[in-house]
Amino acid sequence: MDTITHHLASGIRQGRYVPGQRLVEADLTRELNISRGPLREALRLLAAGGLIDLIPNRGAVIKKLEPEEIIQRFQLVDVMGALAIRGYNPKDENIKALSEMTEAQLEDHASLLSASMEFYCAIAKSSNNGLLEEMLYRLNIAHFSRHILQVLNLDATELKKHFQVLVKAVLEGNREKALQAHSSWIKTILTQHNL
Repeated sequence: MDTITHHLASGIRQGRYVPGQRLVEADLTRELNISRGPLREALRLLAAGGLIDLIPNRGAVIKKLEPEEIIQRFQLVDVMGALAIRGYNPKDENIKALSEMTEAQLEDHASLLSASMEFYCAIAKSSNNGLLEEMLYRLNIAHFSRHILQVLNLDATELKKHFQVLVKAVLEGNREKALQAHSSWIKTILTQHNL
């Protein structure tokens, strides 16, 4: 079950399954060499996680985020990210490991938002705030990174520049600078979308 769910969630994140795409059970059972029972259970788990919609008489469809919904998610990232920055432990091993992870992921613009959310989750984890970490993860920004960049028509190069300032400030343990960079990064997203 976990393997099926992971396969489908990874496919959404990597763009193999795109927002609005219908997931045909017969095709998936052949592709994954599984029966319908485990597939349907995996689809229910994905629906509960907010990655797909289960529509009566239509089946499973990859969630398609509207611009307003995306903006609302980033407004939550604004608040929750600031909380994470205020409480993180700069000496935590998870924070040190972020420098390598984010640099590699930032090279691929489609992974930029995924890297940013992993970054915020790691900061929340370093502050021992599991609930905040879970709430950031459940925004599903990482899974819909490509879709979000396209829907909001965001300039990934500009976002990357602002995000790198945030990463540097967090790694240096400079909370004030990190909070300013965080605010600037979120503002860039919202203003690029003409809010």
